Amino acid sequence: MMDPRQVADALISAERERKPIRPFSDASPFLDAGRAYQAQQLFVEDHLNGVLAGGLTAPAALCRGGAVSAEFGQLGSVEVCG
Repeated sequence: MMDPRQVADALISAERERKPIRPFSDASPFLDAGRAYQAQQLFVEDHLNGVLAGGLTAPAALCRGGAVSAEFGQLGSVEVCG
């Protein structure tokens, strides 16, 4: 089974070389969602040079901001400060 670093490196290389790649599930049909999310985080960190910004996740902060539920995803500090 592929580890998250292998998956992230393959994605980074394919993007850099602008070459399509086959779905990872073809070679590793038992690739689970946890490993996929780890690979995604490594891929995003590579793009942001390892800098990720936080968000509003505490219930009190959500209420103050008028949010009904937490949002999920990656937010880079470049997007916040840039």
